[in-house]
Amino acid sequence: MKKTMLHGATRILLSGVALLFLGQGVAQAAAPQVVTVPWRGALDLPHETYNGKSIHLKGVAHNVAPGATASWDPGDGSGPQPVSVDSPDDWVIDIVHTYPNSSDGTPFTATLEVCNNGAGAGTECASDTYKVVVRDRSLDVEINIGIDEGLWYSHGQQDRSGAWTDGRWLYSTGYGNQNVAATAANVQAFEINNHLASGDPNQDPYVDTVARGLKYLFSRLNTQAIGVQPYGDPDTNGNGLGVTIPSSSRQIYELGPMMDAIVASKTPHAAVTHGPLAGLPSPSGAPAYTYFDAVQDMVDMYAWGQYDHATAGGGWRYSWNQWPDNSACQWAAIGILAARDLWGAKVPQFVYDRNKVWLEYSDRENAAGEAYGYGYTGSGEGWGTTPSGMVQLVMNGIQKTDLAQWVRAEERLAQRWNSWYRDNNNYYGAFAVAKAMRLARPTPIVQMAQGTPDQIAWFEADCANPDACNASTDRWGLARNILRHQVASTGAVNNSHGRMGHGWAVIILT
Repeated sequence: MKKTMLHGATRILLSGVALLFLGQGVAQAAAPQVVTVPWRGALDLPHETYNGKSIHLKGVAHNVAPGATASWDPGDGSGPQPVSVDSPDDWVIDIVHTYPNSSDGTPFTATLEVCNNGAGAGTECASDTYKVVVRDRSLDVEINIGIDEGLWYSHGQQDRSGAWTDGRWLYSTGYGNQNVAATAANVQAFEINNHLASGDPNQDPYVDTVARGLKYLFSRLNTQAIGVQPYGDPDTNGNGLGVTIPSSSRQIYELGPMMDAIVASKTPHAAVTHGPLAGLPSPSGAPAYTYFDAVQDMVDMYAWGQYDHATAGGGWRYSWNQWPDNSACQWAAIGILAARDLWGAKVPQFVYDRNKVWLEYSDRENAAGEAYGYGYTGSGEGWGTTPSGMVQLVMNGIQKTDLAQWVRAEERLAQRWNSWYRDNNNYYGAFAVAKAMRLARPTPIVQMAQGTPDQIAWFEADCANPDACNASTDRWGLARNILRHQVASTGAVNNSHGRMGHGWAVIILT
């Protein structure tokens, strides 16, 4: 992006050279700051579109004076379009634009300009550029646009305190606000698309979005004393503490997404500077309590809070040390996998051992003793609980070649794809499918149930006509499903989980 500052209200073109004149003794407006959104945090990467597709041109402005004016010039000869700026820090300055039909690879450079208008000649203007490229339409291009538009919608939905507020969990509003889970999902969606709090907010507006989100997340965390449990000592770092979300009505559900978002920051050695954890001594020997320390203490919290039942085994539910359900268990596994595999957090062996007992207790087996599904609080199978059980299998080191525990469950997902996941805007189970397939060992799964009559490319399967998917003839994957639910005018993904589900959808697309 190239930023320019234009000083003075009078701009005269003479022989093709712009001459800028500053009025003498005239009140001079302060300069605004204009920042457009870079694609995936990289200044040299253009945003993608295809012929006939409308996209948002996205930017923000700071130090905006009352009465300021602004315009977006798409850079295709259509000319500047006035847009409103209505606050000192305007976080959403956009237009929806369709570029003219062009051949693959045709570039355009749009420009956002904002002017603070002083008295007389006292105008200060600033601008930033926004790169766009037209591509031939393909599913990959549509996915990139879906991510791009989805992140912009997320950005606009954030409370400036840093939270994405959401009162829904599954279909109900009766569980209280799940703001931590909603915030964690959206923060992670930005981070895995290379918009990081450690970046430069003067080049990427989403840097501040993510920083505010992480600040909010840490403000909700606090410590809890933990001790030895019947099957072992959960306190891997010896500080006697776990870290949880005491104000949440669903701590087990929300702590896992929180861990995923913190690990996705890519800053394990960053000091915790916000919330009750700030100032704690570091059990890892760092000068201050770090992001890694917090995540390790969250792993320890899950180890301490695992259910201790000789027959049912170890899992998690709504409260610590409570009879498990596989819906809640997947969030422990998701958080632990991120902490262990990316940051090297320690996990007590008994967590795996006891969770294996739980999965055997809660699976549904065929006559050969092979698990083809996982139930809720006991034996069964379900569209959400079966892939959730498979995420736990990954945590426990079970590989995708294991016939008795993995292969049959994977085949069951493929057999029931149309009824469970196709054209379903409840992304709870879909998120678990994406996690299980991408985290499968020793390599990710691209083609589900490969070699069987029900095999399907769970993510990339597309419709014969993407604009008119036919439920009688098409089996489409999660990418097309999400794109079908995305609202073109806003970038929002319609789903059963509100802003939390929107964050999941962008993560799945990524």
